Amino acid sequence: MRATISRSELHAFVRTLGGDPDDTLRVEIVPDGVTVTTYTRDEQGRRVVADGDLATEVATIAIVGDGDADTVRMRHPGIGREVDVPASAVGHHAVAGWEVVPPPAEQSAAPESDAVMTALKAESASVEEQPTTEPKKSPRRRKNPEEES
Repeated sequence: MRATISRSELHAFVRTLGGDPDDTLRVEIVPDGVTVTTYTRDEQGRRVVADGDLATEVATIAIVGDGDADTVRMRHPGIGREVDVPASAVGHHAVAGWEVVPPPAEQSAAPESDAVMTALKAESASVEEQPTTEPKKSPRRRKNPEEES
């Protein structure tokens, strides 16, 4: 087990979960999911204070599928193709702009009851309504040698 993790690797991990590292208070990983606690922001982007403390939101992300602990499927937006990356190198790839490819939706062998399906749809609808923050883009731009002349 490693003794340390770089801040860049940690921020890349939080971004792969869909979070903003500046708003993340806690990340907890358990065998069946990842729980992320973030600070709540208002419409103006300010952190919300409730009862003298900063308000927080908790999101639980389910871990699905069997998975292969040795590799993770990743894609680089510039390349456009998917590759299997050693699990030990996922943090390094994420820092370099690679994105984790979610596993394909698994088909359930047993039919779900209508009540369970309705509950799942309602839960997914409430998750979709939550605001998300996009990673901050760098304003830097490389100069084209033709533009300089």
